[in-house]
Amino acid sequence: MEPLKKISVAQFWQIMNDMEGRIIALEQNQPQQAFNHEEIWTAKEVASYARVSYGYLMQKLIHEPHFPQSVGTAKKNAPKKYRAGEIIRYFEARNHHSKNTQ
Repeated sequence: MEPLKKISVAQFWQIMNDMEGRIIALEQNQPQQAFNHEEIWTAKEVASYARVSYGYLMQKLIHEPHFPQSVGTAKKNAPKKYRAGEIIRYFEARNHHSKNTQ
């Protein structure tokens, strides 16, 4: 291991700024997280993926006309479950549509 060398405060901040630039570049070039499209997600997992509250998902989103149907039981109070691939495609299409209408 190399002995530590002393640097000035200005050199330290230059190193930190260089690192920040590298981190930003890495984050921007990072591929989308891989998902198992056959996986079954709970409503809470769907809300987390969509970055919305569970309440908003349950009160608004699941009632939208093109929102995927639950793959769980049809009983009224049964937990809602969704196929990950259907959820991902729904939000990709929704985001694509909203970008084109702006």
